[in-house]
Amino acid sequence: MKQTYSGLDVLKVLAAIGIVAIHTGATGLNTIGRLGVPFFAIVSSMLFFKKYQILVDIERKHYLKHFLKRLGILFLCWQVFYLPSAALYLVQDVHKRGTAVGTLHFLRHFIFPPLPLTNGWGQSWYLIGMLIALPLFLLLLKFLGKWIVAVLCVLLYLFYVDYNTGYRFWNGIKYLPHSLVYFLGPIGNNSFPILLTYVGIGMLIASYLPRLVARPAHMFIWLGGVGLILYLVENILLWSLTGKIDNMTVLLTAPTSALLVLAGIKWPLNLQRDMFWRRFSTFLYCIHVGIIHCFDILKIILHVQLNAYLVMLLTLILSFIVYLLFNYLLERRHWHWLKWLV
Repeated sequence: MKQTYSGLDVLKVLAAIGIVAIHTGATGLNTIGRLGVPFFAIVSSMLFFKKYQILVDIERKHYLKHFLKRLGILFLCWQVFYLPSAALYLVQDVHKRGTAVGTLHFLRHFIFPPLPLTNGWGQSWYLIGMLIALPLFLLLLKFLGKWIVAVLCVLLYLFYVDYNTGYRFWNGIKYLPHSLVYFLGPIGNNSFPILLTYVGIGMLIASYLPRLVARPAHMFIWLGGVGLILYLVENILLWSLTGKIDNMTVLLTAPTSALLVLAGIKWPLNLQRDMFWRRFSTFLYCIHVGIIHCFDILKIILHVQLNAYLVMLLTLILSFIVYLLFNYLLERRHWHWLKWLV
């Protein structure tokens, strides 16, 4: 019997809402929203390794292919939705840099979309990043072993904390090749390098899941709450020191996300229609930037500024209304091909 985690489904919806807060610039909420992608990555990796680790080699290859195929189709289906925005960026790049250079520039930023939103939806970096990070992590495990991979993931994570905050664990970044710092920093912040650590945490949770689920539920729920409070305190302290309140990765990002995953696993929640909400978290994650683009166009046409919290609220409402139509067509009208969008 397939086990469901209703607590994780609810937290995934909240994580998706946090990501909407990031892209609408809702100050304060966007800080909490920075836990969204780590949370998604750890949950996905935990669920993947939960099954992967009990399979034999041939079955593992098929399972990995199926997982990557599912992610790839999800990305491609939504990319069709974002084609108009992608075409606009292509025209801009070609006009600015010439046909050859502009096309290459577009293709590079298509794979690493936040620099800029070339493919039309910057949040797609997570899907692209997982398509690379998961098989890469498995290769590293195969050739380097668990302990070396664990050390590399910790060092990589500390690099991102150091890069994104006012911390200075060491002064060695300036001695690294500029191209490497550029790749791991500006590009890797929104691509597969940062996800390697979260994939490793997901595997660790999956490996010890039987022992973890034997622990009292209230312990992990309290730990998740304490972790969230400490995460907010850390961000407030960094804000007082550096003036930044929207750090992409702080020291407690990964530990807090992991604790929230454990809290979600143990949350004794009897959620009605858990699949409905599980799909909605994915749907909201994928569609919200398209709706935000509509508000951006509206602001240009009307020459007005819209409050970030208002845009966030309207984006959530419109996303849910569209999702209700989507769910009706999928479940009641049996448009089964729509399942690839979630």
